[in-house]
Amino acid sequence: MNLRLAELALRRHLPKAIVVVLALAAVLLARASWAPPAEWIAGADPGAVERALTRQGIWTLLLLLAVPLLVARAAGIVGKWRRGEIDWIASSPASSIGVLLSTWAGGALASALAIAGIALAAELAAGASPAGARVERRISSDRALLREHGGALAGVSRELARLDPPPGSRLVAKVVLVAGAPACDVRFALERRSAGARTAANVAVRRISGRAKIEVEIPPGPGELALAIEALDPGALVAFDGDGLALVTPVASERCASLALAARAWIACCAWIALALGAGAWVSGATAALFAFALTAPAWLGEASARWDAWPWSGLPDALELAGEGLVAPPLAWPTLAGALASVALGIALGSAGLVLARRVS
Repeated sequence: MNLRLAELALRRHLPKAIVVVLALAAVLLARASWAPPAEWIAGADPGAVERALTRQGIWTLLLLLAVPLLVARAAGIVGKWRRGEIDWIASSPASSIGVLLSTWAGGALASALAIAGIALAAELAAGASPAGARVERRISSDRALLREHGGALAGVSRELARLDPPPGSRLVAKVVLVAGAPACDVRFALERRSAGARTAANVAVRRISGRAKIEVEIPPGPGELALAIEALDPGALVAFDGDGLALVTPVASERCASLALAARAWIACCAWIALALGAGAWVSGATAALFAFALTAPAWLGEASARWDAWPWSGLPDALELAGEGLVAPPLAWPTLAGALASVALGIALGSAGLVLARRVS
C-alpha cells in the first residue's frame, strides 16, 4: 500500500469544490421543511413522521449528488495518468495491483468522509429522537395467494424460532387484495403452543381494500410459535405483497437508521469506485462510470426478495424506504459483503491488466 498514492486519490475524489457543493446542498436541505400535510398522517405522530421523512429526504438527495461525483472522479483517474503521469506510474516500484489498491483505498476513504458528512447533516436536521425505533428484517418472500381459511405457515415459524426475537417484537404481514371483493377482512394470528396446548395468543383483524400492513406482537414465553393468516370474506383473493412477512424488533434510537444507511452506502461506494477505476483503464471516464452503474440495474430492477443479499448496492433503496417509515434496515448480510469484495477484486483486476498493458506500450 502506497500512502502517497492513497492521499493523492483522496484529494482527487474529494476536491474542495465538491466539498463546498455538498456542504451547501446539506445546509439548504437541512433548512427545508419535510413535514407532510396533516391530513396525510392522520393518527400518526407528526414529529416522528417529520423526522423520518427528513432523514430519508436528505440521505436520498445527497447520495444522488455525492455518489455520481465520486464514481466519476474514480473513472477518470487512469485517464489522468495517461495524459501526463504514465511515466511516473511506470517507474514506480509498486506493482500494478499495489498502485490500484492504493488509489482505491483513497477513494474508499473519500467516500467514507462524504457519507459521514451526509449522516451528520441528516441527524442534525432530523433532531433528537425522544424514543427508540424498530429494525425491520425480511423473513419471508412468499407471494402465494392466501386461502379463504389459510393454515399455519410452518416455514416462518421455524425462522422465527431461529431468530429468537426479543420482547416487544412484532410480525408484520404485507398483503394486497387481488380480486373477489372491493374490501375484505384479513385475520392475522400468532399463538404460543406448549405440549400441544395454547399458552398465549395475539390476533389482529383488519379490513383492507388494496395494499396494507397488519402487525401482531409476538406472544412472550416458551413454546412453539404458530402463525396463521386468512382472508375471512368468502371468494376474496388476498396475497402477500412485496417482501411478504417481516420481523420488527426494537432498537435504542432512531439514529440507528443513519448508521445502517451509512454502512450500506459505503459498501456500495467501495464497489462502484473499484469498478469505475478498473474500467477507466480501458475506456473513457464517462463510459467507465456508466459501466459501474449499469451493473447495478439487474439488482435494482429485480425481485424485492433478492434485493437484500444479492449485490453490495441493492439494499440501499430498501434501506432508504425503511428510513422514511421510521424503521431501521437490518445489518449487512454476509452475501452483501462477499459481493462487495468480489466487485473490488474485479475492478482491481481490470485496472491492473490495463496498467500492465500501458507499461508495456510505454
